[in-house]
Amino acid sequence: MSERFTAKAYWSKEASTREHEIINTVQEAGEGDTDATNHLPVVLGQEDFEYRTGNVRNVLGLDDQKQDSCSPEYCALFFSPT
Repeated sequence: MSERFTAKAYWSKEASTREHEIINTVQEAGEGDTDATNHLPVVLGQEDFEYRTGNVRNVLGLDDQKQDSCSPEYCALFFSPT
């Protein structure tokens, strides 16, 4: 049987806490409590890419009133079911 996993690609605010960090924090906090941890995915990996919507707006010459830290950043999260 082959290993199954899911990939999630999404845009996240650059200044936001990443999903894998939240999952890891919850797993640590719920250590020993299988009612909580059995419902969390196992994070296999994650990647933050240098693609930001703010960069696209700048190249197009669009006036962006937002700071770069608010610009969505392209991210990928890889996980397997528990």
